[in-house]
Amino acid sequence: MDIDEVESRVKHYLRAKTGDGICLAFSGGVDSTLLLHYLAEVRQGNAVVRAVTFETALHPEDEHELAHSLARHYGIEHIPVRKDVLGDDGIRFNPPDRCYLCKKKLFSHLKDLAQKDGIRWILDGTHADDLLEYRPGIQALSELGIASPWAELGVSKDQIRRLAQKVGLPVASRPAAPCMATRFAYGAELKADVIRKLHIGESSIQALGISVVRLRYYDGLIRIEVMPDDFRLLIEHKNAVIDLLKSLGFMYITLDMEGFRSGSMDIAHHVRM
Repeated sequence: MDIDEVESRVKHYLRAKTGDGICLAFSGGVDSTLLLHYLAEVRQGNAVVRAVTFETALHPEDEHELAHSLARHYGIEHIPVRKDVLGDDGIRFNPPDRCYLCKKKLFSHLKDLAQKDGIRWILDGTHADDLLEYRPGIQALSELGIASPWAELGVSKDQIRRLAQKVGLPVASRPAAPCMATRFAYGAELKADVIRKLHIGESSIQALGISVVRLRYYDGLIRIEVMPDDFRLLIEHKNAVIDLLKSLGFMYITLDMEGFRSGSMDIAHHVRM
C-alpha cells in the first residue's frame, strides 16, 4: 500500500468506530499521536474520543507532559491514569514476561474505566513491525480485546513515519521512546531512582545531537547504545559523557560496538517469540 491508501484505510477504520466511543492509549509517540490526529479529523458530532495516558515510573514525567500538550493541541479530552506498577513484585523484578504483566494490569484498568462510561473501543498504537519482535504485551492486548489499527491494517513503522511527515505531525521526527524497563536485564529490580537517572543520561546525550540513545544498566555498569554513525560524535564528547554518567552514580561506562539495536536485552537472555 502507498501512504495515500494507508491514510484512507485508517480513516475508514477509525470513522467506523467513533460512534461507539473510543479510548486511545496515548503515549505521545508517533504511532499513537498519528491515530489521535486522524481521530480528531474523522469524529463527528458528540462522538466520545478520549486520550488516556498511563503515568508510571516506567514512563518519564516529560513524556506525560508531552502527551497532555498534544491532546490539547488536537482538542481531544486527555485523561492521565497514574498506576504504581513497581508495587507489583511480578513487574518490579523484571521477568521475561514483564511486558505482558504490565500491559495486562494497565489495560485491564483502562477497560474497566471505558466500560463504566459506556465506551466500546480501546485502541493502541501497536504496528505491524511490532508483531515481528518479542513483544509479550501484545498477547495481553489480544486477550483484553484491545484494537490495534496499525497492526490490523498491516501498517509498518516506516509508513507511519511517512504519514506523520505528510500531515505535519508535531512529533513526526521524534525517536521511539520505549518503556524504561527495556534498559534493565531480565531479573534485575526496576528501581524508580535508577530509571530517573537513566532518563537524565539519555536526554543529556541526545542533546549532543545523537537522536537514538539507550543506556543499558547492569548494577553500576552502563552499556551505551547509539547508531554506529554516531560513534565519532559520542567519542568527541567522551569526557563530558563520562563525567555526566559518573555524576549520576554509574561506576563503569562502556560503548557497545554493535551499536543500537532494539531488544538487545532479549538477545542476552535468549528470549524468543
